[in-house]
Amino acid sequence: MAQTTLNYLNNRNLFSTHYLESLVKENPEWNEEVSDVFNRAKKLYNSRKESWNRMDESMLEMFLIRPILKDALGHHFVPQAKVELGSRRPDYAFFENDGMLSEALEKKGIDDFYLKAVAVGDAKSWKTSLDKKVKGAKGSFEFQNPSFQIDHYLHVTPVQWGILTNGRF
Repeated sequence: MAQTTLNYLNNRNLFSTHYLESLVKENPEWNEEVSDVFNRAKKLYNSRKESWNRMDESMLEMFLIRPILKDALGHHFVPQAKVELGSRRPDYAFFENDGMLSEALEKKGIDDFYLKAVAVGDAKSWKTSLDKKVKGAKGSFEFQNPSFQIDHYLHVTPVQWGILTNGRF
């Protein structure tokens, strides 16, 4: 039997198509109503859709990514929290709720901050490829490629999940 790909599915082989079309529906989260969240995110996207590709990373975060993360999805996050001594800072540290976020903010050491975090996140500009070396990028290898960068953050923190986006993907 031939597999059919649903029109909303853009599988990049992180998961099998069979899993995405069939097995994921067995998860209780699949049955949650998400149309309101989707519509809020879509409204944000449509509000400036002709401008996203001209914005730099910080502008895109301000007008699209943070409003979607906070207002549409309800995430609790801290921006730019160090993951190690030096200048390593993912754009976001995500927490399950405000209580966990507050506990993390009370920690004194960098090593303690991410103990209550559930994910790290990094945002790039609209045109930035998420899986190729960024032109003109300097520094260590893992910070020249966004995918390696988020992988690095996952290795130096106790979290198991990462979010990497350029607003498009």
